[in-house]
Amino acid sequence: MSDGTREARTAARWWADKLAQGAAGSMGEVRPDALLRSTRKLFPPPGPEQVEAFRAAVEGAILGWCLGEKWAAAVALHVATDYGPDLILAAALANAGIADRSPVGPLPIKTRMWVRPGQVQVSYGYGGAITALELEAAP
Repeated sequence: MSDGTREARTAARWWADKLAQGAAGSMGEVRPDALLRSTRKLFPPPGPEQVEAFRAAVEGAILGWCLGEKWAAAVALHVATDYGPDLILAAALANAGIADRSPVGPLPIKTRMWVRPGQVQVSYGYGGAITALELEAAP
């Protein structure tokens, strides 16, 4: 059974890439989505050091969860944003010194991720299809 390292690394890298790109996600409607993209343009994405600190914090939080009995029972960890980040992502943003500078935050909204042994799946934006991510190589 997996110790969670590859899954945590994969999940953290995905969220960090979205943070660096300033990805907005989707609210499911044309006008709000256009407003969301316009608002995000007012706030530059965080620097590489902040993105890396965020990535490391997300990976550490997921790895900490993987040490528990829920991981052994293959219960999925849910990491998500709705109109703001969940506790794992909010703590990682704070750890990296990234302030919630815009009304919708720096991460894609309406996005969900499930992390379980041997699998990381994500639904990006409102109504996004659930996609399995390819796990990163073992260290």
